[in-house]
Amino acid sequence: MVNESPQENRPSNERLEKEIVHSLRKVLHSEMTLVDVNANKGEWLLHSSKIIKKGIIYALEPEPTNFTELKSNCHRWMRLFDNKVSMYALPIAISEKVNVARPNMAGSSASLNKAGLDINSDPYELDTLFEPINPDLIKITNANGKELTILKGARNILAKGRTKFLIEANEWPDCDGQNSLLELHNFMRSFGYYPRKIHSWTLFVNRKKSLLSRVKKIGRRLLIGS
Repeated sequence: MVNESPQENRPSNERLEKEIVHSLRKVLHSEMTLVDVNANKGEWLLHSSKIIKKGIIYALEPEPTNFTELKSNCHRWMRLFDNKVSMYALPIAISEKVNVARPNMAGSSASLNKAGLDINSDPYELDTLFEPINPDLIKITNANGKELTILKGARNILAKGRTKFLIEANEWPDCDGQNSLLELHNFMRSFGYYPRKIHSWTLFVNRKKSLLSRVKKIGRRLLIGS
């Protein structure tokens, strides 16, 4: 086995980072609300912070050790990039039909950060936490076959069709999750969402809502130009 030095690894790491950031520019915008499910230590957020200049990022991580580092990283990156993005690290897991009690959100996005969530609390549905917020993008990774279980807890968000979903779809079957990726795709299609490959992820977009949004943007540009 050949052991490569850090210097030898650096070009490939830099190339990979450029590829990731280039891919993220296809789904992220300068102003948006992002939910990162299973954020781990926040590596993905580091790349996202280079693109999002204004908005809110919610980073969810249930594992205590990872969460401690994630929270520290969120504070560090907010200072590092000095933009108008607020990052909130939340120590919770996401699933379906578990903790139906809504934290004290009072309809405010910022109040999620003050909800007093416990690392050892039961998982929440995405709908319970984020339906009133209407995030622009929900990213789901490290779910290990439970992607469908997580998505079933977002039925209300899916029904609105406004939110895009960026998923690291996993082939692993899970007794509480999906039996196959086809099952996941069929579930998303039932809400009008269709897939598109972005780097190593799958982006699901509601075609009807996306088309309507584009038509409205074109209309506004025409009115401004007239």
